[in-house]
Amino acid sequence: MFSARCRFLSNNVKVGYLNYLITFYFLKDSIKPFFLLSLVLLLFPLTSERVAEYSLVASEPSSGVLHEDTTPPRELHSDDYAAVREFSGIYSVDYRLVLAIMKHESRFSHSARSPRGARGMLQIMPATGRQLVSELNLTDITRPAQHLRAGIYYYSKLFDLYSSADPADRIRLALASYNAGPSRIYDAQELAAYLGEDPDDWSALRHVLPLLSRRYSTLHELVWGHARPPHGYFSGWKETVRYVDRVMRSYNGYLSNRG
Repeated sequence: MFSARCRFLSNNVKVGYLNYLITFYFLKDSIKPFFLLSLVLLLFPLTSERVAEYSLVASEPSSGVLHEDTTPPRELHSDDYAAVREFSGIYSVDYRLVLAIMKHESRFSHSARSPRGARGMLQIMPATGRQLVSELNLTDITRPAQHLRAGIYYYSKLFDLYSSADPADRIRLALASYNAGPSRIYDAQELAAYLGEDPDDWSALRHVLPLLSRRYSTLHELVWGHARPPHGYFSGWKETVRYVDRVMRSYNGYLSNRG
């Protein structure tokens, strides 16, 4: 991956690499973007602390045998579990993935509320909630069944956005969008494509997300023609990467242990 190739270069190698690019800068127009990008990396070197910060290891699916289990998690009321099963079936989402999302969003609490105003077991933001109420013709999204229907439907719509990705990446991209908003993931995909990475590959995108921060405004100028991504700087990338890893870890647990 691009970030993996660049971040482990020593200072001496970086200088040599820059000299190499300067030598060919006037001969090959195709390498001009790499020349400018290298200047960004030299101006903002990655320290060992930041290398460790970026080296978050992806959680991969376990190989457990899948089986059905009609017993809800003990923290979840049986009526809520029944609603999860019902609406997951309607919107073609694995109910075990929904349980994993609920676990990390709210610990299955109806009364959970974030500092930013997200509410309920699936932590739906007010603006998103209003949109979902309109689309689904709901009467009260704070009621558990309606809330679960809205949240599961919303995840299914995010999942639909990444139809070109393979199934495992598609789940992760939708989870990242659920946490950070799809506009942030769109920016990261566009940047990944510019750097020659697969925009549908989550393992590539997780390393591109840090490049949406203010530190890389020079790179943003190259990609978009102005010194910030189309949807603004993104400083919360670590939270999003960890969220995806943790939800997937819980999902894998439900797959292997509960079914």
